[in-house]
Amino acid sequence: MPAHTFVALDYVVLISLLVLSAGIGVLFAWRNRRKNNRQFLTANRELSWVPVSLSMMASFVSSASVLGMPSEVFVRGSLMWTGAIGSTLAILMAAFIFMPMFYKMDVTSINEGGIKAVVWTDVVQVILIFTAYIMVIACSQYETTLFVLSFDTSPYETYTTWTMVLGFTVTLMGMYCANQIQAQRYTSIGSLKGARKALMLNVPGMALNMIMTVLSGLTLYAVYGRCDPRLTGDIRKADQLMPYIIQDLLYQYPGLSGLMAAAVYSSSLSTLSSGYNSLAAVTWEDFLRPCMETSESTALKITKVTAATYGILSMLIAFLVGTMESIMQAGLTMGGALCGPRVAIFTLGLLFPCCKKKGVIAGTVVAVMVTAWISVGSILYPRKRYTLPTTTEGCLHFNETITSGSFEPPRRPRLAGHLTHTFS
Repeated sequence: MPAHTFVALDYVVLISLLVLSAGIGVLFAWRNRRKNNRQFLTANRELSWVPVSLSMMASFVSSASVLGMPSEVFVRGSLMWTGAIGSTLAILMAAFIFMPMFYKMDVTSINEGGIKAVVWTDVVQVILIFTAYIMVIACSQYETTLFVLSFDTSPYETYTTWTMVLGFTVTLMGMYCANQIQAQRYTSIGSLKGARKALMLNVPGMALNMIMTVLSGLTLYAVYGRCDPRLTGDIRKADQLMPYIIQDLLYQYPGLSGLMAAAVYSSSLSTLSSGYNSLAAVTWEDFLRPCMETSESTALKITKVTAATYGILSMLIAFLVGTMESIMQAGLTMGGALCGPRVAIFTLGLLFPCCKKKGVIAGTVVAVMVTAWISVGSILYPRKRYTLPTTTEGCLHFNETITSGSFEPPRRPRLAGHLTHTFS
């Protein structure tokens, strides 16, 4: 298949939307340049619950979701939709158990970008992300299997209903119940009722996001199941399918490729901007503030420099992602290895104050070691996973030689590292 490249309008759309995102940050930085550090980190509880709710959702709809989840559906099927059940359970627990405690304690750091700019930038970016999904879904002209269930109890199966519901519940609890990014958003809303509304709006929002990613993946399979661009050599990884389908089928509409690229960048920016601001908050509140006495203006400068430093470090780490087989599996594996222990710490601290410090530390160390062992094992001793069949028989301009042979099912895995990454 011929590869289509960006035209002038694509670059205009991409640059314009990126400038818009950056401009929001610059605008709020200029308007609030004389504000104190508390205003910078929590907006003095002046934000409305609607934009904060969208910001909560955008903070975890990363480029790994926009590129990785549809490609996972293309490769392994539509069972990922059951993750919406797990996200709903996690958000409900956050709304009625964890969030009220964080809100009443009025904390800046849960361990004890300016947040306005981050929130309003996320609102723009979440709109772009859903626009990208809609563009891809609109490409489908074929029938395909929609939502399926699998109640296989084997922990070695990559995706089953059980592993998706349980795995996503724990992972999303780590994000909504024990995460600095969300805690800052809870405390930036004017009332406890508004904070709960913001969380509850995330229930249909996250479910919609999950369903749209699955529909995008099914569209990819409907279009490329019989002409897999990986087999023809047009792309190297399934993670490249989302931008590929836009350039392949919608190239006659200038600007859409640029819009897709902007959506991918936006999904990264929404997560990273939230993370930088929250990391800066934790660093100042928990590590720097107890050790030094400074004025509010100096503290604000230190917080901004700290956020910029974390941004530079993350850019260096990003170069490693290109070497990984799947950004979705990498994200779930690394995130899951820490989410479970972190949720356990906060659950014990908030609901079971009788638990002692030494026991919590010991349990956390053991839990991290076990999950890290499983995660590293899955990288060092990878197993062959089930994938949906794809061919090149539907390609119009591609020749291939088919050699007959026999298929031998892979051996049943036995190593701990062969457990599904949703259990990590």
